[in-house]
Order: sequence, then C-alpha cells, then structure tokens
Amino acid sequence: MYPGDKLEGMRSPLIVLLAALHGLVIAGALAADVPLTVKNGDFVSPRGYVSSDRCQSCHPKQYASWHRSYHRTMTQSVSPETVVADFDASLPKTYGLEQRDDKFWARFPDGAERQIIQSTGSHHYQLYWYSSGVGNELRMFPFVWLKADARWAPRISVFLTPPNQAEEPIVWNYHCLPCHSTDGSPGYVPQAEGPAKPETRVAELGIACEACHGPGAEHVEDEAANGMVHPAKISAERSAEVCGQCHSVNIPKNREGWADWMLDGPVYKAGEALRDSRQVIDRHTAAESPLIQQLLSENPTQLDEWFWSDGEVRVTGREYNALIRSPCFQGGEFSCLSCHSPHADDPDDLLRVSRGGNDGCVQCHGKFAGEALTRHTRHEADSPGSRCYNCHMPNTVYGLLKATRSHEITSPTAVSDVQSGRPNACSLCHLDRPVGWAAKQLAEGWGVDPPELSERQQTLAAGPVGLLTGDAGQRALWAWHMGWPSAQQASKAAWMPPFLVPTLADPYDVVRYIALRSLRTISGFGDYQLDFVSVPSQPQMESAGVEPEGAPIPYSKIRELLLERDDRPVKLAE
Repeated sequence: MYPGDKLEGMRSPLIVLLAALHGLVIAGALAADVPLTVKNGDFVSPRGYVSSDRCQSCHPKQYASWHRSYHRTMTQSVSPETVVADFDASLPKTYGLEQRDDKFWARFPDGAERQIIQSTGSHHYQLYWYSSGVGNELRMFPFVWLKADARWAPRISVFLTPPNQAEEPIVWNYHCLPCHSTDGSPGYVPQAEGPAKPETRVAELGIACEACHGPGAEHVEDEAANGMVHPAKISAERSAEVCGQCHSVNIPKNREGWADWMLDGPVYKAGEALRDSRQVIDRHTAAESPLIQQLLSENPTQLDEWFWSDGEVRVTGREYNALIRSPCFQGGEFSCLSCHSPHADDPDDLLRVSRGGNDGCVQCHGKFAGEALTRHTRHEADSPGSRCYNCHMPNTVYGLLKATRSHEITSPTAVSDVQSGRPNACSLCHLDRPVGWAAKQLAEGWGVDPPELSERQQTLAAGPVGLLTGDAGQRALWAWHMGWPSAQQASKAAWMPPFLVPTLADPYDVVRYIALRSLRTISGFGDYQLDFVSVPSQPQMESAGVEPEGAPIPYSKIRELLLERDDRPVKLAE
C-alpha cells in the first residue's frame, strides 16, 4: 500500500501524485491540530532549515527585497494583516463569511462554521483554506477573492475547467505544499482503516530564503563553513534547476520516490541536480516513463492540460520545461537569472532587466543593438514589433485569467498554427490579418518556409477566427490579445467589439471574464456591464455597434463562425 491509497475522495495514488505536484500554480498555507512551523530563534528542521528569520540580521537588504515579494506572501497564516478579501460580502448558495476580532470564519450550506486558517496568493487572487478535521489537513474554500475586481467568485469560475465539471476536493497538504512552502513534509501515514491523517510539517510557509539557497543550519553555526548555495555563482544548468524545482512539470522518478514524497516531501535541495530526484516531463518522451503511461491510462488528456500538441508548454508556472528546450539555454550560459532576480525591485515579474526594453536579449545578441535592430525587425524602433520578446517569447501560455510569455525562446513561424493551433507571434499583434499574411511576411522578410495553409487561414483574419472557433484555451488567448495594448496599436481596436460581445456568452466562465475585460479597454465600452460567473443569453449583436469601415471579417460571418466553435472539453492545469 502507498501513502495516499486511503486519501478520501481521490481516484488513485498516481492521480494524487500529480495533483500534489501540479494541481495549482498558487498555494495556501496550513495550521491546525498539529503545528507546521515553530518560529523561534532556536528552530531547526530535521533537514537543517532554520527559516528566513535567521537570515535578516546579516543580510538585511536581501531579506527586505524578499519580504516584499510575492514569493513570501504566496502562503500565509490568516490574520487581519494578511487577508485582502472582504469578509463582510455576501456569497451565493447560502455560504457566508464573517470576521470576529482577528479570526475569520466561513459558513457552509449545511450550516457548519469553519475557521479560515491560511491563505494562498496575494498577487492576483487570494484563496483560503479551512481545517477538514482530519489530522492537520486543510481544504480549499470554494470561492476566490479577485484583487483587481475586488470581488468573490466561485473557484470553478477562475480556473479554465469544463463547465459543470464536478469538483474534487483540493487539499493543501499535497496539492500545494511542494512549491509553496519551504522544506515541507506531507506526513501522510497509511492507516489500517479510514483516510490517512496527515501530520504535515514545514520549516516555513511560502517560498523563503532556503528554498533557493538551501538549508542554513550549518551556515548559521559556522559562517566560514558556509554550506549555502548562491544561484548566481553556480552553473547555468544548476541555477535554472533551483527555479525548475517548482516552475516545471515534474514527478518523482519512480513509485518508490512517490511513496517517500507522500511521507517526507520533496528531497531536492538547491544546488543539486534536479534529475537525481525528479523526472521533468517532456511530451515527446513521456512514453518512456511507466508512471506517465499509468497516468495517461487513467486520464488520457493529462498531457494536454500542460502542453500544446507539439510539446510547447501551454500553462503558466512551467517555465523551466520551456527554457530547457530553447537554444539560448542549450548554449550553456543562459539561465533564469539572465533576465530575472528574486531580489528585483519590481516584485511583479522579478525582472532584473529593464521592463519594455531589449536589454535581456542584446546582452548576448549585441549584433541586433542600435541601428541594426530595425534592419532585423523590419519595424519602427519604438514599436511593439521591435521588442525581441514579442516575436521570440509570444504570449501563448495561459494561466491566472491572462496570457503570459512562452519561455521556449524560438523564432516565429506559422507552422505552429497548423501543427498545434498555437498562434504564431505575428498574428498575436496583427489580429486583423490572416495566418497566410503572417506566413508570407516571415518568408519574404526572414526566409521562413511557409506551411501549407487552409483556405480560411489564407483569407480570414486570425484573431476573430481564433476567438470564435478555437478551443476554450485558444479562445482565452485570443480574447486576452484583443485587450493587449500592443495588438490594439498594430491592429486598431474599433472593429473588435462585435467579435468580443458574442464571446460574453461563451460556456467557459474564464473566457467570458477575459473577453469582458478586453471589451472594456475599447472606447465606448468601458462601462459595459455583465456578471461573468453566470452564462447570459446570447448578447444582442446590436450592442456592439455599427460595422466600421475596414473590419477584417464581415460581421455577417460571426454567427457562421460561432457555429464552428471547438467545444471539446478543455482543462488546463494552471
């Protein structure tokens, strides 16, 4: 028997494993009957972790930059200082919320009250966790606080999940612990009868100093002995693996490794070779892993939840899988730290290079600096088309209600449109042009061989077609790009509303949310009202206005395209 065989409500040990490692990009925290952390000056975990509190006195600057980061606040104990949501708000389905002094409570439809123990996230969302009463297990409250909207929304409405799909319980102790705590041990001990009762322990909640620098007990005892890892002073491969321990799709190498994980948690320490303890999944080599094959026998679409069909990463938070496939990384000197720093002044993307510029690329590709830039890009120097990352790291990755950049640094090609349905970089700015136009530009300007395209790809604008006919993940990407300033600059935006308005009746809540947000960026639609969590009747086309001159597709074709929408169920493992 494996730890987790007795986990209540889960389908199989392997499904538990994958849920544990990759269920969510954002995480919660934990505290209940069994304490998770002991935060005092003498604390040392069994594996030598001492917590970030011990780093502050000698490294105040680094501690301060980490302290203001979203890494730190990803997992927190609930308190008036850490909760960002409105606990006086009303919720549907007879759920209720209340703050009493410094404690927070949720009322469930069965009348039970449960104390909210910990929170997940602080950047875009905040999720909340309550004690299940089984050991110190925490389960996710079924509503999420959206910071930008200052509102609650059902959990199923903010993750890209097929409509009306039954929800499985989300448990912090194995869904979130690996990447959103430091030195975590799930502590699931098999029981002869009944569900396993976890005695989960972490050295620290959140992504703390020792997650990236390794356990600090030896260094605290004898500074000369050091024993710490500086990711900027080790090889690019090992440095990237420090980030890759969380920012990847990976599983233990075998069933024995999985069993150990359910008891003791991840064994990787910063500076080690990631492959010694984990298998980073590559779609093209997945058949070589018996564990992955077992997973696919139970969930045949699992790889589709992470990757495009050609193997590129499709969901956010898995940047390492993309990076190691890119020529930049394979050259041997490039790592995550080439562009990012965990101690950057801007906590949003932790960029150490200038936002909006080409510094990160020309540090290696100096031949494209200065006047050579426009000769290479064939765009004006100050235009979005002369930003290296718009062409070589397009926003083809989805998660957290938005598109993000691919970290598989490649050159644009329309082959992706044909092979996987992943939009090419040119079409994501030039929404009003067909894929065939992009293929022609790439062939004439950069010698990229064009693929064989369908008549529709040759003649109809890629943006509207993708928005109306793609699968749910594709529709979310195209809807996001219609609100992207770079695309609006290149394509203009006046023609977009009649295509976005019918998308407000999409069966997927997240697609409606993104389409509404993009619509509100267009002149005349800033106050457009719709509650995205409920499917409206088909919005009236007339509300989108009169067809302007130069619309890329006649508005009369909208209904025809909508009838061709790809309604196959899509779930993305954000």
